[in-house]
Parts: sequence; C-alpha cells; structure tokens
Amino acid sequence: YINNDVLEEDRHLFDVVRTVLGVKELLKDNKTFYFNYRVFRNGVNEWFQCQLVKPDYNRNEFVMAFKNVDDEKRQEFAQQQKVEMALAEVEKANIALQQEMAVSEALSMEYHSLFKIDARTKKMSLYRTDGRGMDYGLITKLMETGTYEDVVTKYIEVYVEEHSNTYDVYMEFENEDKMSMVIKKLREEDILISNVVIIKKRSKTQSVVIQATMEAAKWKARHTVFREVRQQEGVISVEEI
Repeated sequence: YINNDVLEEDRHLFDVVRTVLGVKELLKDNKTFYFNYRVFRNGVNEWFQCQLVKPDYNRNEFVMAFKNVDDEKRQEFAQQQKVEMALAEVEKANIALQQEMAVSEALSMEYHSLFKIDARTKKMSLYRTDGRGMDYGLITKLMETGTYEDVVTKYIEVYVEEHSNTYDVYMEFENEDKMSMVIKKLREEDILISNVVIIKKRSKTQSVVIQATMEAAKWKARHTVFREVRQQEGVISVEEI
C-alpha cells in the first residue's frame, strides 16, 4: 500500500507503523495514534488520515482505520492562504501607510473585530469592530475587566464553548439491530454517526462495540449531545476517545 499509493514525500510517516512491534510500542501508553498523509490518484493528490486504536490494554490486538480528509485539509489550506494574502497586503501597504493602519485594513478583510494591546502596560483597547459576533455592549464590559490577560480569561470563561462539534468515540449497543436503529434516530436529531468500525462483538450478550466519529449540530453543547446519545434505547455506553 505504501509503495503503490502513498506519495513518496509522505512515505516516511508510515515508518513507525510498518511493523506490529512498532505499533505496539506506539500504543503502549496511549489508546490511539493518528497522522495525515497524501496519496496520488487519478493525477491528483488527496489527503488521508490513518488512525490506530488499542481498544483494550488487556488484549494483544489493535484496530487500524483510514479515512479521506481531503475536504478538511483543503479548507484549512484555503483559510491559511487567505490569512497569508492579508499579511502580504500588510507588507505592501507599509510602504505608503503607517503600520497600524495597514494591519487594520488588511485584517479587516478576514476579521470582524480588531484590538490593540500595549505589551508594556498590558492595556487592551478596541481598534475597530463591525459588530458581527460581538456587540459593542459586550466589548465594553470586557474592556472593564482589566488587563489583556483578564479580558481574554473572562471571554473564554463566559463565552467560549468547551467542546468542538466532532468527537471520536467508543459506543456499545445491545445488538447490531439496536445499533442501526439508534444511528438512524440520532441522524434525525442532528447527531451524525460515521466512520463506524466494529471492534468487538460479545457472544454471550450479543452486544457490539464500535469506534466511530460523532458529529453534532453546531448549536448543541457537548453535555447535551452525550446525554441525548446515552438516553437512546439500545445504547449501553458512549465514551469519548
């Protein structure tokens, strides 16, 4: 697979997983390990992710999974390119404009609110805002909390969610029929279960354990997502990796 599919520049990434002994060493103290690499297909490069998981430290086995992450990587590169282009505009503008104005104009193409921080006094002040995502009243209250560190800490504490919308999870169901039913029902409730890998079937109880990716709607908080999943009939447990 490495010699025929993986881009030559990325083949070294597989060095640590070429042998079972190497994988066992990687997963000796960690349940999971992953890396991104490129393959060359149909004349174009595509990004893939390889993940290795050790479901149970007491069993001498591991799971190896692959998924296409090309769309995510391309979005990431596109966003990076936008920022780099904005910074390039700053460099060009420095010839004719003061640096502060150049930074403001360039970054305003990408960001809704700009702040200026005095590194000596740690004073944080509003440079400009278009009001999107952060109204003036909110900004004023934040400015009243103190220094740069105080403002950032307060903002994170009050407004930043402690979760992302996507989780890698282990899930256990009463049986495969229940698993299919729950996955279908969760999709109707804006919780998508994908990249499903069955890693264990219990012969006595008929229960099934899977590793999967769980993606929820942006407006759902983490605790709400996991509560809704656990409450589904047929779900024995769900655990974030």
